[in-house]
Amino acid sequence: MPFDADADGMVLGAGGGLLIIEEFERAKKRGAKMYAELVGFAASQDSYKIIEPDPSGAVYAKAITRALSDAKLSADSVDLHVPNGLGVPSSDRAELNALKSVYGPRFPAVPLAPIKAQIGGLSAGGGVEVAATVLAMHHQTIPPAVNTVRPRDGARLNVAREARDAKIGVAVTSVFSVGGQNAALVFRSIE
Repeated sequence: MPFDADADGMVLGAGGGLLIIEEFERAKKRGAKMYAELVGFAASQDSYKIIEPDPSGAVYAKAITRALSDAKLSADSVDLHVPNGLGVPSSDRAELNALKSVYGPRFPAVPLAPIKAQIGGLSAGGGVEVAATVLAMHHQTIPPAVNTVRPRDGARLNVAREARDAKIGVAVTSVFSVGGQNAALVFRSIE
């Protein structure tokens, strides 16, 4: 139940995602089927606690902001964010604080697609969230946020329990893990 007021933990899942990343011009030249272009990456390290992020979300926000900077894009250009959305209260609060920091007053309008309620916490298999982000762009469809019914701490979230059609030109996916590792990827659609 990512970001839900009644969430009290996560459910483990099993699975993994695989992406083939190739230099853009080379893939284009050989006629490869391309789903999206990876245009930005960044990571940060949160040393607050080994199993709990800094409540302010500042270090997590740094990974997202730097990934957008690496992509030479602003937070205003983001059409979809696939967050970590763990469903653990302390993690969800920190993540919401980070996302509010990154997107500022625009945050309530940014479509979110926390998918862990559908797939479980996959730990090392987290590539599934990256694949979901890329496929959302390819199909121009925002995945549903099942079980996010009553947003935590009264947050205003742009989530829906059903898939939504949308124009997704830029998407971000971000994660944090045990030990404080944070990472964010920025994708741009292929026209």
